[in-house]
Amino acid sequence: MMRSMFSGVSGLRNFQTAMDVVGNNISNVNTAGFKASRVTFESTLSQMLKIAMAPNGKIGGTNAVQIGLGSKLATIDRIMTQGAFQNTGKKTDLAIKGSGFFVLSDGQRQYFTRAGNFDVDTDGSLVQLSSGLKVMGWMSELDKESGVRIVDSNKPIESVKIPFGMTMPAKETTKMELGGNLNSDVGFGAFEITLKDSSSNPHDVRVWFSRGAEISADSTDPFSDIQRYVYYVDQDGDGAPDAAGVLKMDKFGNVKDGGINAPLVTGSDAATADGSVTLNLTNSYYGDYLVSLKGDDGTVIYTRASIDGNTVTINDDRIKNGVTYNWKVISIGDGKATSNALTVTMAGGNGTVTDPTYTFNGYYKVVLKDQTTGEPVYTTVVKVDNSNTINISAPVDDGNYDVDVLQYYGDKYEVSNGADLVVTKSGSPKFYEADDPTNFIVPDYTTPKYVTATTVYDSLGKDYQLYMEFVRLGTLDENHRNVWIWRAYLPGGERVSYLDKDGNPLDAAIGGVVNFDKTGKIDSYGIIKGGKVSDIDWTNGAKRISFSAKDNGDGVVSIALNFDGISQYAGEFSAATKFQDGYATGSLKSFNINEDGDIIGVFSNGRTDLIAKIALATFNNPAGLTDVGGSLFINSANSGSPMIGEANNGGRGSIVSGALEMSNVDLAEEFTKMIIAQRGFQANARVITTTDQILNELVNLKR
Repeated sequence: MMRSMFSGVSGLRNFQTAMDVVGNNISNVNTAGFKASRVTFESTLSQMLKIAMAPNGKIGGTNAVQIGLGSKLATIDRIMTQGAFQNTGKKTDLAIKGSGFFVLSDGQRQYFTRAGNFDVDTDGSLVQLSSGLKVMGWMSELDKESGVRIVDSNKPIESVKIPFGMTMPAKETTKMELGGNLNSDVGFGAFEITLKDSSSNPHDVRVWFSRGAEISADSTDPFSDIQRYVYYVDQDGDGAPDAAGVLKMDKFGNVKDGGINAPLVTGSDAATADGSVTLNLTNSYYGDYLVSLKGDDGTVIYTRASIDGNTVTINDDRIKNGVTYNWKVISIGDGKATSNALTVTMAGGNGTVTDPTYTFNGYYKVVLKDQTTGEPVYTTVVKVDNSNTINISAPVDDGNYDVDVLQYYGDKYEVSNGADLVVTKSGSPKFYEADDPTNFIVPDYTTPKYVTATTVYDSLGKDYQLYMEFVRLGTLDENHRNVWIWRAYLPGGERVSYLDKDGNPLDAAIGGVVNFDKTGKIDSYGIIKGGKVSDIDWTNGAKRISFSAKDNGDGVVSIALNFDGISQYAGEFSAATKFQDGYATGSLKSFNINEDGDIIGVFSNGRTDLIAKIALATFNNPAGLTDVGGSLFINSANSGSPMIGEANNGGRGSIVSGALEMSNVDLAEEFTKMIIAQRGFQANARVITTTDQILNELVNLKR
């Protein structure tokens, strides 16, 4: 027989195999996770007819003469390239982006697949429904110390389950982080109004506002709904206040009380040391006052001071030794005008209040009180000009009464003859000209108070609505120019205590204090114990709050506060709680799977928690895996042992939920291979038929 006959036969066999591989690829074009294969051929043995000869003298070398005996199958290679993704929307459909295989098990051995068409069976196990094989990974465990569920991927893998009916225990709130902005542009805006005197001469008057010496109308409650502002009036444009007043605003932006005062006393004194000047007053004064100074070097200083007597020392870094300062003392307080206990004997509706150590000068509110009950029985406002006595006319019974004489405010300030500035004491804050009420200004006003709320929990998961209230004070001194006070409270009236960062109680604290630097970031912390600046303690800041939950829940809730995320800029209020670590108990409602293979449970309390993690396996030679059907592989001697670990780690790919990896079969390429196989088969068949014809001619020679 001719050799070509057997060569053609080998070619037919090989191209039949090639068609088998192409057919298998095409039949699995829609099989999830399928990897296409290819065929390679190699030559068989060749018959030596003449060996190769080396050159010899003048005769050159000759090549060997060989006749090949056909081809044989070399390999069937699996192509492990990434397939495209098909979105399914089913969260248990999983695809692997990158290297790796899902690990499945029947309890005896492990199988590996790229086809992630999984589902949950009746006992919650994640399985391949076509075979019942369980998806392997690690279940989470609760760390009792931290209260966090974790996965230990160093442990042996196990079947992954979705524990429907699982409950999440309640967790007490222990940490709270705040962030966002506190609006620095609050309170009143400055303005200018032009008044005309009796000769129609214009007078430009500038008015601006601040807060500080007194925090609120109620000296024991700085968080009162009535917030107190001091305003200054400059009538000659030198920047030094010529008059001052107070407005007390409610939370709706309406004036509840207030007024305006001209200077009680003026004078001039020279500083005897840098940073300090002592003012010698003509009479004794008691209470809170505005002191306005203008030096002969042009320096303007105004500050608030508490005066008790006929001298007061003003300390300020801008004061220079030897400079003479013209000063004005203006009443801005609403406390007692004298420290003495005063009484009055009323007879026929008249009486005289006398204080031999104090000179009354200006407006005062006089309150008569029953000496037995201490209750006010009559209140009036009087104006006194440099006198130690106040005459009272009141419709009360004859007898003795205790008397409070309180600093008060006038209704208007005379800028010039016939040019009076009037301020309202109720309703909208309005400044107007006495002779022309149509000439008025209503200054812009934004409340300095801001409240945000969050829900916190006790150890049993009982929820409490915790309110955080912030109130801007503004400038207190050179070191504290952007001060806010804050407090926490609960609508149930539970008492909130303030503690330092180590949990030590801050005695007498009724709230915390934060000071911002010029960049809008928190610079320092403190506590507040009352309604005056002197009640602020900057030595220890409130960094923790606590309250008793025994009335509704259990235990003491102690919460560490983090204010680092809060800023103070001229912008909208946005301060809020960014994070608090407590929550109520909850039951598992659903789950999601992320790219790391984490199965995240979604609970009825709105929290999420780690349930399990899906494992992935990689191989040194994934093409060497043995296909056992059902889109499953097992490792072989040449694939190497599986390297099992977490997704997105160790070269393993990431997991895509809600999608399946499609076959990587390229139909265009497969049809091309089909044509090649067909033509190759035809050509080899032609070799056989041609050889047959030759043999037939040989047989015919004997005829």
